[in-house]
Amino acid sequence: MNCSACGADVAGDAYTGAERAAVSTRGAANDRDWTRLQELIAPDFLFTSRGSLGFPPGGRAEYIDMMSDLVAMAPDLMWVPQKWVIAGYVTIMITLATGSTPQGNASVWEFVTVSRISPDGLLLQLEGFDADGSEEALAVFAQPSLGPLGVSGCHR
Repeated sequence: MNCSACGADVAGDAYTGAERAAVSTRGAANDRDWTRLQELIAPDFLFTSRGSLGFPPGGRAEYIDMMSDLVAMAPDLMWVPQKWVIAGYVTIMITLATGSTPQGNASVWEFVTVSRISPDGLLLQLEGFDADGSEEALAVFAQPSLGPLGVSGCHR
């Protein structure tokens, strides 16, 4: 399995569950494999959006429905990680989303997510921020309650 941003192989034993989760969840969404995405997300997952798109908070089913709804509006939508840092079981990721509607309206936006990953690589929690909310995202990323810190990987 390769990092979609830099091409690094993240399938080997040297990579953490958090690194694999960061690549696998975006890959499942880009492949429109909603079943695989569900398998990568913990049953008690919590999603919170602090961005201007105003998605309501929810659990695993609501998150997958939101992703699927976005694809219904822009069928060629792709989420491309631009940069991420992993500290223990916490990731902060900048993602570029691009797509267009069937009517030809292009959509491009950048956003930041902070995720908490279980030791076995399941997505436990995700908070989304507008790109200009990166300071707030960094503050959430640095919260000790999210898990052990100590940078274990940085891509791109």
